Amino acid sequence: MKQAFTLAEVLITLSIIGVVAALTLPSLISKNNTAAMESKLKKTYSVLSQSLLFAAGELGGLDAVEFKDGNTESTEEMFYTYLEKYLKISKKCVNSKGCWAQARDLRGVKVGAEAGIGSNIITFTTYDGLSICMDGKTAADMAIYYGIKTNKDGLVFYIDVNGMKNPNTFGKDIFLFGFSDKGLLPAGKNSTPEQIENSCSASGNGYLCASKVMGNGWHLEDENL
Repeated sequence: MKQAFTLAEVLITLSIIGVVAALTLPSLISKNNTAAMESKLKKTYSVLSQSLLFAAGELGGLDAVEFKDGNTESTEEMFYTYLEKYLKISKKCVNSKGCWAQARDLRGVKVGAEAGIGSNIITFTTYDGLSICMDGKTAADMAIYYGIKTNKDGLVFYIDVNGMKNPNTFGKDIFLFGFSDKGLLPAGKNSTPEQIENSCSASGNGYLCASKVMGNGWHLEDENL
């Protein structure tokens, strides 16, 4: 006849299970969160790209789309006339707080403010938990700062895939895309591999990481999380 477990043996077993759970659960939760962020980023890019192309079609094609850096009217027209009807928006803010968290680059340096990034900006949140900031930029700025070469001024979209939750950092949960006569492109589209790697390193600003993520099958690398 087998003997029952003693109280000491039961306690030891429970302790081991507790230790194993403590070691494995955070990793499993982190992987699930990462997978959710990857899925949301890919889906958001697809929906946003299609929405912008629909808008461009109504305006006469990509070549007919016009934006001005710091011009509220062109940014608001795109948002209210076209994007708002395609995106599931829960809240919108114009040059005001409430839809965007203070962003930082990979070095910890603040980027923009709590109202968003840029001037005359529109920020909004979606029902699936994203925060998006949009701002007009010159073609020169898009090429110099974001590695996107276009023939016209355009719109820049900063997408925070988990909204107001931390870390609110470029290359970790914030990714940048630019829209102009070339369509919606990831920051770093026209940058060299070395420039992208430097931007996505611990000493970089993280601006060009959208290209790296897209090129990696929408996979967010562990070291950036």
